[in-house]
Amino acid sequence: MITYGKILGLGALERYVKILEEKFKNKTLHQVYAGVNGRNVDDPEMQQFFKFKCWI
Repeated sequence: MITYGKILGLGALERYVKILEEKFKNKTLHQVYAGVNGRNVDDPEMQQFFKFKCWI
């Protein structure tokens, strides 16, 4: 998913993100979003984004 998101952008992952959100796969969402953005999961900006999305 990370490679797919890097090539096509995060918008292409919306369907998959919704499925993962419904299944409460927050750790997977963290890894995918951080990977697509080229950041670490522990990055302060990523943590702020995860809180905004209620994934924490």
